[in-house]
Amino acid sequence: MGKSVNKVFILGHAGNDPEAIALNDGKSISRFSVATNEFVKNAKGGYDETTLWHKVKFYGNVADIANQYVKKGSRVFIEGRVDYKKVEPKEAGKPAVTYTSIIGNSLTLLSTPDKDKNTGAMPF
Repeated sequence: MGKSVNKVFILGHAGNDPEAIALNDGKSISRFSVATNEFVKNAKGGYDETTLWHKVKFYGNVADIANQYVKKGSRVFIEGRVDYKKVEPKEAGKPAVTYTSIIGNSLTLLSTPDKDKNTGAMPF
């Protein structure tokens, strides 16, 4: 079997202030959502915009930076990997639920919410 890759890039806006979590060993976790937009051509020849939400999590030093500088509305560029968590139901007979999130290993803060002037222009 050949090499495989699990890598994702997210460019969007923070949907909320990060949730900062301190672990017992002193390391940090940062969790927040990121919104990205997708434009799809409709039957009338125009474009409909859809917002997609991504759950993002950082650990360690990058989490400290995210917790300090990311605010709701910040434009961010994230490099990371897709993570899947399967949760078994407490009740018998119900199907398991799989949650998808992004485990980030790199964060670039492109703007702060008050300095970002989103023009709403389409990317084409």
